[in-house]
Amino acid sequence: MTRATPLAMRERRRESAPADIVTRISPSRDHAGRWKARSTSIVAAAALSIFAACNSADEGSPVPIDDLARLMADATCNNIGPCCREAGFAHDPAQCHARAVMELQSEVDQSRMQPNRAYDAAAARACVDARASAVKACTEDRATETACSRVFVGTLQAGQTCSRGSECAPDLYCEPASDGSGMHCAINPLSVHGKLGDSCSATCTQSENGGTCSSSGTGPGGMGSTGRAACFTNEGLYCGITRTCATIPAIGQPCAMSSVTCTDDAFCDNGICASRRTIGPCMQYDTSCAATAYCDTSTLQCRLRKSTGDACMTTTECPSRTICEGTCRARTIASAASCMGNL
Repeated sequence: MTRATPLAMRERRRESAPADIVTRISPSRDHAGRWKARSTSIVAAAALSIFAACNSADEGSPVPIDDLARLMADATCNNIGPCCREAGFAHDPAQCHARAVMELQSEVDQSRMQPNRAYDAAAARACVDARASAVKACTEDRATETACSRVFVGTLQAGQTCSRGSECAPDLYCEPASDGSGMHCAINPLSVHGKLGDSCSATCTQSENGGTCSSSGTGPGGMGSTGRAACFTNEGLYCGITRTCATIPAIGQPCAMSSVTCTDDAFCDNGICASRRTIGPCMQYDTSCAATAYCDTSTLQCRLRKSTGDACMTTTECPSRTICEGTCRARTIASAASCMGNL
């Protein structure tokens, strides 16, 4: 489990978004050079691994800020035991609770002191309830990020001066003013869905955790391009070379090799969309391999993914929703750290 504090993760991603980056909240680059948007907050990312249902007497009611750390720690440490035992990790409820309260209270205190931020007690309740389901099911915490993204939110509106993205209201981010006069909150293109033929600035894919936006190749442009809308692959569109939303081509249709331009079951093969394959040549970060296969970087060939329990070197070799830890195993919230309340 990551050791970076939830609040620190949020601040790093939001406080200095370059003008040519399109994300819903803030950017980080993946290995392929795409910009990734993730919904994060004091109760997202690493902290989500310690959220769970609170005592029955508190269920359904807003969570006062002074109770947030206690309820999160108490609920998690009371519910994570079965997950820890199944994964083979030690779990001491009392020690787990003490550590979790200490760390989470520090995060809450930091967030409440930041300017231009507001706490939403109702959102905190929704976050706690969402996390409860994940903890009891021993699943990963990413599905709860959306529910937990608005516990602490910015209050500044579009056009108001800002110093970091966390000060801006939801669906806004902090960008340099076009006249060089400083930073201000602006509408993020990820929140503006372009239609066929609309001018655009990015190709995005929306997910339960936020979304990803490409900022390379001929598809998407930067914040200074002709359009401020985003074309969503979920809606069958991408931002084409003319900076307008175009229909994603299917198998057998022409495609631009440097942009996200083929349907999910295809990739751009020498200018034509072709079916993704389970065997055949591939590049380390391309999309030529089917969902049931991965690109073996030692041979640059597509190979079928391994089965749960098989030896592995990287998670890309394993089936979907599993992780490589010497062998492919099901993802779980349990770890040596989380089972003892150490985030």
